[in-house]
Amino acid sequence: MSGIALELSSIWTGVLTHLWQTSLFIGLMWAVERAMGRAPGRWLERLWQLALLRLLLPGGLSLPGFVLTPWQPNETAKLVWTLPEQVVQTAAVPTVSSIFLPAISGLWLLGVLVHLFRMRQDLRNLNRWRGLPLHKMHQADQRVLMTQMQNLDLKAQHIRWTEKSVMPMVVGLRCPKIVLPLSVIRQLGPDQLRAVLSHENSHRRRRDPLRLLAYSLVQAVFFFHPLWPLVLKRLKDCSEFIADESSLASGLSGRRYALALASTLELKTLRLSAAAGLKNQTSLASRISRFNLKERKVQMLRYQLLLCLALGFLILGMMIPVGNQALALAGSEPDSTATRIESGRPEAEDEAVQPKITFWAKPDYPQECRKAGISGKVHVKILVDAEGNVEKAEVLEGPECLRESALSAAGKCRFKPGMQRGIPVKAWVAIPYEYRLE
Repeated sequence: MSGIALELSSIWTGVLTHLWQTSLFIGLMWAVERAMGRAPGRWLERLWQLALLRLLLPGGLSLPGFVLTPWQPNETAKLVWTLPEQVVQTAAVPTVSSIFLPAISGLWLLGVLVHLFRMRQDLRNLNRWRGLPLHKMHQADQRVLMTQMQNLDLKAQHIRWTEKSVMPMVVGLRCPKIVLPLSVIRQLGPDQLRAVLSHENSHRRRRDPLRLLAYSLVQAVFFFHPLWPLVLKRLKDCSEFIADESSLASGLSGRRYALALASTLELKTLRLSAAAGLKNQTSLASRISRFNLKERKVQMLRYQLLLCLALGFLILGMMIPVGNQALALAGSEPDSTATRIESGRPEAEDEAVQPKITFWAKPDYPQECRKAGISGKVHVKILVDAEGNVEKAEVLEGPECLRESALSAAGKCRFKPGMQRGIPVKAWVAIPYEYRLE
C-alpha cells in the first residue's frame, strides 16, 4: 500500500508543479494578448493555442532560486566508482495522506467521467439539429438562399434548414454542415443573410465542431485547472473573431454586419453553440468593437514579434528541467577527466583500486518521511581523501526530505582509500541509499 501511496504522491506533486508552471505561462500569454491589442483573430488564436500546447506538454520552468550547477570531480580524483546499494528499512506509519491521495485521485477520475458523459450527451442532443436538405425547401426561399450562396464556396450539400427557431450553427464532425432556421432566411435582408452565411461558412471550413470536440476532451482532463476556463473562452472567442473577419473580408461593411448579428440574435429563441454543441458566449460588444479594424503592415510586424516572444516563453519553459530532473542531469555526466566505474576495474591503462567502506553509518529514517509514506533512493557523491576520510559529500538526486539523512550518514562513513600505481589517491564514490517502508 505504501508503494501506491508513493506513486500517487509523486503523481500529484508533478500535477501541482505543472499547475503553477502552466498558470504562469497562461498569465504571460494574457499579458502578450494585451500588448497585441485588437490583433486579427488568427494571431490571437495562435497565441492561445500555444497556451493549450503548454498545458498538454510535460516539462517546465525551473523552481525559483534553483541553480543548475553540474558537479565536477576534483582534479586529483580521476576515478568515480558506484558502490553497492545500501538499504535503509523501517515500518511505515499510517497517515491521513494514505487516504487523502486516493480520494483526490478518485474525485479527479469521477470528474473526468462526468465531463465525458456530458460531452456525449451534448453530441447526441446536437444530432436533433441536422435539419432538412435544401431541395425540400420552398422554391422561393431556396432561390433567395442560392442567390446569397454565390461566391461563398458553398454548395447545396453544405446547407441544411429547419423550421425551428434556433441560432444558425455548424454541425457534424466529418462533414460539417450549416443549419439555418427558416426565420433567418425569410426575415433577414440580402446583405444580412449573406453575412450570416459567410460567418457560418468560416466555421464550416475551419471544422470548428472538431476543434471544440478536442477542447472538450482537454477540459475533461484539466477541468480542475484554475485558468483553463480562460484559455477555453479565448479560443472560442478567437473562433468567432476569425469568422467575423471572414465575413467583413467579403465586402460587407462593419455597420451592416453588426446589424446582421443583432437581427439574428433577435430571431433566436434557443441558444446553441455555433459548433459542436458547446455553449459559446462570446460578447457581441467585443466582436462589434473590432469590425472597423484595418490591418496595417506595421502592426503585422508587431504581432509577429509578440508571437515569437510567446513561442520563446514556451521553448524556455520546456527546455529548463525542474527539481530532481535537473539534479539527475547535473549528476549524470562527470567531466572528461573522470571515468565512472560500475564493476571492479577501471577502463584505463594504469591499474587503480576503488575505495572500500570500512565503517558504514546507517542513516535514520526521518519521521516526517515515514508519516508521509515517502520512500525511494538518494544518491550521494563522496570525495574520499588519501587517508580514507570523507572530504566532501553532495546529494545528486532523491526525495527532498530524505536527503539530509543520507548526507549526514555519508559524512560519517570511513573508507580504505583508493589506490593508483600503489599510491593512495583521492577518489569519488557514489553511494545509493534506498529507503524502504515495510
